[in-house]
Amino acid sequence: MTKSAAPDPMEAVRDRMDEIKDSWKETQEKVLLAAVRDAVEDTETRSNRVIDLARGVRERGFAWEKDLEPRCLDYRKRWAGVRPGVVQTIDRESASLKARTASVEAVVAQALTKAVNPAAAAAALPTRDAGSITRLPIISGTPHQQPDIPLSFIG
Repeated sequence: MTKSAAPDPMEAVRDRMDEIKDSWKETQEKVLLAAVRDAVEDTETRSNRVIDLARGVRERGFAWEKDLEPRCLDYRKRWAGVRPGVVQTIDRESASLKARTASVEAVVAQALTKAVNPAAAAAALPTRDAGSITRLPIISGTPHQQPDIPLSFIG
């Protein structure tokens, strides 16, 4: 009769650490507002192409909307006026989100370095709610120095 090896208690810790690392990577991408920046670039591309598309419609013989080209030019002009403010807002909000997540990043890094044994890891790793990270515990300091930060914005 062979005895089965005892389960490695650190295996669960390593799995949890991998989950946290993946979740944190996704959060950092969201904090940079990469998807929003991509949408701005897509709008920029479309605004640059709209007059060419209107010309193509005319070349194919569609004569409706006599003011199509001027409207396309107006769209490009309006977008050119709005774009700097949009980009500035994205930069400002991204910087704000980075600042808000800086303490979380420190907590995650600290938790991952403490995760060398099951007891220390259980105390240091973020809690889980319905399979996702929802709050990171305060590891050291007072609540005024290092507050719990809800990660519900991670989505």
